[in-house]
Amino acid sequence: MLALNDVNIYTGRTVVADGTLSLVSIGTIAQSSGLTLSGTSAVFDISGANGGRTVRGLSGVAGSTITLGGNSLTVDNTGTETFAGAIASNGRLTKTGTGTLILTGSNAHTGGTTISQGELRVEGTLGSGAVTVAAAGTLSGAGSIAGAVTVDGTLSAGHSPGTLSVGSLVLNSSATSIFELNRPGVAGGSDPATGNDLVKVTGDLTLGGGHDARVAAAGYYRLFDYGGTLAGSFASQSATSTTAGFTIASAGVETGIAGQVNLAVLGLGQTMQFWDGTINTASGSVNGGAGTWASFGTNWTTSTGSANAGWGGSVGVFAGSAGGAVTVVGTQSFDTLQFSTNGYTLSSGTLAIAPASGTLSTFNIDGGVSVSIDSTIADGGGTGIAKTGAGTLTLTGLNTYTGGTAISQGTLAIAGAQPLGTGTVTLNGGTLRIADCGCGSISLSNDFALSATGGTLDAGAGELEIGGSISGGGPLTVTGSGGPLGGYVVFSGDNRYRGQTRIAADGILLALSPTGLSPNSDYIVDGILDPGGFDATPSSLSGAASGRIGSSGFDPVTLTVAGGGSFDGTILNGGPGAVSLVKTGAGTLTLNGQNTYTGATIVAAGALVVGGAGHASASLASIVTVNAGGTLGGVGTIGGLTAASGGTVAPGNSIGTLKVSGNVAIGAGSFYQVEINPTGESDRVAASGTAVLTGGTVVVEKAPGSYAPGTRYTILTAAGGVSGAFAGLAQNLPFLDLGLSYDPGSVYLDIARNEVSFASVGLTRNQVATGAAIETLGQGNTLHDTVVQQASAGAARQAFDALSGEIHASASGVMIERSRDLRQAVNDRLRQPAAQGAGGNAALAPVAAQVLSYAALNLPAEKGPFTAGARSAFVEPPMRSGARPSAPGAVSAAMATQPASRARLAAS
Repeated sequence: MLALNDVNIYTGRTVVADGTLSLVSIGTIAQSSGLTLSGTSAVFDISGANGGRTVRGLSGVAGSTITLGGNSLTVDNTGTETFAGAIASNGRLTKTGTGTLILTGSNAHTGGTTISQGELRVEGTLGSGAVTVAAAGTLSGAGSIAGAVTVDGTLSAGHSPGTLSVGSLVLNSSATSIFELNRPGVAGGSDPATGNDLVKVTGDLTLGGGHDARVAAAGYYRLFDYGGTLAGSFASQSATSTTAGFTIASAGVETGIAGQVNLAVLGLGQTMQFWDGTINTASGSVNGGAGTWASFGTNWTTSTGSANAGWGGSVGVFAGSAGGAVTVVGTQSFDTLQFSTNGYTLSSGTLAIAPASGTLSTFNIDGGVSVSIDSTIADGGGTGIAKTGAGTLTLTGLNTYTGGTAISQGTLAIAGAQPLGTGTVTLNGGTLRIADCGCGSISLSNDFALSATGGTLDAGAGELEIGGSISGGGPLTVTGSGGPLGGYVVFSGDNRYRGQTRIAADGILLALSPTGLSPNSDYIVDGILDPGGFDATPSSLSGAASGRIGSSGFDPVTLTVAGGGSFDGTILNGGPGAVSLVKTGAGTLTLNGQNTYTGATIVAAGALVVGGAGHASASLASIVTVNAGGTLGGVGTIGGLTAASGGTVAPGNSIGTLKVSGNVAIGAGSFYQVEINPTGESDRVAASGTAVLTGGTVVVEKAPGSYAPGTRYTILTAAGGVSGAFAGLAQNLPFLDLGLSYDPGSVYLDIARNEVSFASVGLTRNQVATGAAIETLGQGNTLHDTVVQQASAGAARQAFDALSGEIHASASGVMIERSRDLRQAVNDRLRQPAAQGAGGNAALAPVAAQVLSYAALNLPAEKGPFTAGARSAFVEPPMRSGARPSAPGAVSAAMATQPASRARLAAS
């Protein structure tokens, strides 16, 4: 802990990386200093100070802490900073300055929070202390505040968009409440396309001041939820359209639904009415419930229940304390029907599509609300419908509309012969599902389109068949819930959509046409994928261990994967027809499950890995053929292996063993790629049958490190015997040769010293001389053997430079610059922990890694004996005219062969 007990006037930022910085008594950090807690255990403690303290900015990571004690901390910042740690104790936090402070951690201080100026964005939590927002302050964010909030300034819930939760809320007369509203019928949400700002008040809510709403479409929007009592009202209201072509005709706050404050937004030509159930005269409230919807009735009222009238044919809101059965008499035209209360059912009659603009009328179902409509939906002034809102709409009638269905959010459940009319169904973030009615199979002939947001097809406990084509670029999820029919989604049309296809763990996707499975889609199979007897060409394939791929058809099926992916599930035959797998295109396809299909497996391009890291139990019953441009790898088990010309077999995943339960055939022109490391480990193919080698080149990839002559690696074994040989071996170690050897059941890779001399790789006279000197040490000498094991000629030359003193300048340069500064620099270069002690004995480090660091020994620049084993020390040669000298303290390889009795350390 560092305690400051005096006034400090430095100007830089204060950073606490670890431990505690404590301000005691009159102690301060500089008034101009910002504070950063950069470590997860960093603490800034002002509990011992004699009053509040101010910092010019605050940032910190999660895990850091500010301890207030009974004091206050004022953050006066002009930019935007984030504090992810915790503010603790019973002190107070004050935000000043024009900048933004973002709190993302769990803050438990109980002394309250004041926002005097600028913006405080709460994305984490604040404790039970009261929050006060002054006229120049702004409270925003999507976090949670346990205490009471009083606003004289600006309240801006969410952050494009989001939900802010508070204990209680008072909006005074000078307050402004700002809301971003993107989709009617949605309470909260963080998606910029579909979510809305929302304030959730646990206790009492007092409205005041004004509100400023930025609105994307006409409809009914939730502004506040509250659990206590409601008081006050907004003195001013403003609503601005954020969508081109949408003009707001009116916008008004509605408080008729208990526990909610809503904003009703109407476009040009729209009026809004509230269903009043069996009540035909004004009662001062919105009653809702069961009733008859007829042209002669007056059971539609205003948001406050102040006046009743007949249906106006525009926007209707079904609210009230409870839903009920509504009987539609005759034909009733509508623009938008919004359902804010659960349990409504509409039956009989006809609902005619009649939007004020465009061609689609809207059913807007609030979250948590379920509605069923059995009435016929027909063309009127418009021809299509849009389902919005997070709730569920069930359509069971024989609907005749022709302009299509857009499902933008929530769920549209269907039953009956023609629930969606005859137009295109657009999935735009919503779900189409078979209703929970025991309806069995539903077949739709509609075409489908996937927006960029895509959507979900849910077969429930039945079978949902899509007979039309599916197009578009968004993602598609297929799911179900089992049942007598298994929860199948069936594709029987011509599908060319480009978005991702995800089959959920409880989903089944069955194809009943040659292009039922789009060839342009990436498939994620966590459930069951059944090609139905047709070949399939997914762009990529991945999925969890629960995934199953198999064909129920009688004909053989080929699954051609053009890209990569990682599939942990099982590929099986599934029916009488065998399944084959072909890997084409770039990328790596990894199979980590137990695959039992019996057709062929062909790697035509890219890579197939059977058993990635940690999946040694992966298996593939099929025989794998690796063609030109393809690569096979992994640590699992395959049924057999044939490598054709141009194909590559690369067993292992890093270093590992690929097991073959049958025979192996390595053909001419193929490549057998193995990785080795200095500890004697290597990749290997282990076959239970025979291995026939008719050529092929062994390609060795070496892990970093030093390789020793005499090391043997086993790279292939065959219990049934090895016959033939590889045609060649690719290698690039400068001083070592890799060689292949064979016995009846194995192929080995051996390392031996070649005829390349150390001196021959040198490019300078010093490198050549040093290399020649080291080579005379002979095998068994640590230095000699270390050089032998260098992975490249370049690495050897770098070693020669270090050993020869090449790092120093030319002789004349050294003599000219032979000053104390240079001498000290050279000595510093020589000081390393391999030798210790001024003037005392020091032994050379025995490990090879340190042998090549002799030129950088960190030895003190005092004279003294240097103890070393024979033929292992380096000494400075005498300086002579025309020879390259060593600077004081340097060591050279020129006398490397001298015995230890003549070894000395030259130092100044």
